[in-house]
Amino acid sequence: MKVESLIQKLFDYLKDEFPPIEPAGLLCTRQAYGKFNPSAGHHLADPVIKEKASYPIRKFSVLERCLREADSSRIGLSNRHLSFFEMFAFQVYGDYKKLPKPDTTKLFFEILTKLLNLKKEKLLVTILKECKFENQSLTEKETEEIYKCWVQLIGKERVKKTTGRRNLFIARIPGAPGGTGFEVYYQTIDGKYIEIGSQVDYHYIYWGSFNVHPTINGTLGNGLGLERLLMILEDKTSIYDISLIRPLKEIIIQVLGDGTEILYEDTINLIADHIRAISFVTWEKERSKVELADSQRKILKKFKKNLSNALIYFGISPEIYKELVEMVIEIYKKRFPDFFTYKDKILEYLSS
Repeated sequence: MKVESLIQKLFDYLKDEFPPIEPAGLLCTRQAYGKFNPSAGHHLADPVIKEKASYPIRKFSVLERCLREADSSRIGLSNRHLSFFEMFAFQVYGDYKKLPKPDTTKLFFEILTKLLNLKKEKLLVTILKECKFENQSLTEKETEEIYKCWVQLIGKERVKKTTGRRNLFIARIPGAPGGTGFEVYYQTIDGKYIEIGSQVDYHYIYWGSFNVHPTINGTLGNGLGLERLLMILEDKTSIYDISLIRPLKEIIIQVLGDGTEILYEDTINLIADHIRAISFVTWEKERSKVELADSQRKILKKFKKNLSNALIYFGISPEIYKELVEMVIEIYKKRFPDFFTYKDKILEYLSS
């Protein structure tokens, strides 16, 4: 499935109940939860969480561009992590007692099995069983409503309860929301499971000094990783072999020669990942006329150094940057037609 068709399919399916909005968390300017935008749309409901009075129920869907520096440490070691990725999210927020949790969970399941034709017997869901954190002690009662819904949808044996922080989403940033989470996994063609999406039931807020308190309003955030969905839909065992990334790898493999991928796959994957990340950050920075923070510049500098070291390792000239950036532009030109306008800026940064 073409990525443009997949995106349109998702938005069309939800347009009546979850009307689409433009990405609100620009990659370069959203720094509340990290050095670039890592929140995949969840931050849109932050102001609602802080309201001291009951808020009316609101719904929306959005496709967010994200960059998580933490995930970049796994590039080359993992076949499913990317530093830059896109997240399709549909969210409902407002008075916590009125959030339609079962209905939204059923819709999540419907999207996977009815719209995308995924098999329910290949789904697994993890939920929080118990966890002690800050001044709260949570048990499975916290997740009971959604747990029962998932059990009804896919069977009790496919809903796994976890202990500890794995299914708890909380940032130690004053004013930031948190809550319990449900991670949705799917079995790939090699029999392994990959997380393709999640639900986060936000209704706590962190006020500093290790104090976490329940809120009047909440958010049920539902997200699907775009690249990971493509990995499943295109029957790939590595996210680096999907149609959005494989052409970048082919450029490196062509220079190194046939048979080299099996020897140097980790470094080839790193090049493909970092070229995408740097291209998108530079494109957005230039078109939005934003000044990067020092912390953001340090991340890009690290990425650029990693790229340079990889090319030196392979004995490849930096001139290959031009071909790689042009391929990024080719892959995304239908959705981001002005990408080409900033090609020289991207190349200038890579060679500076």
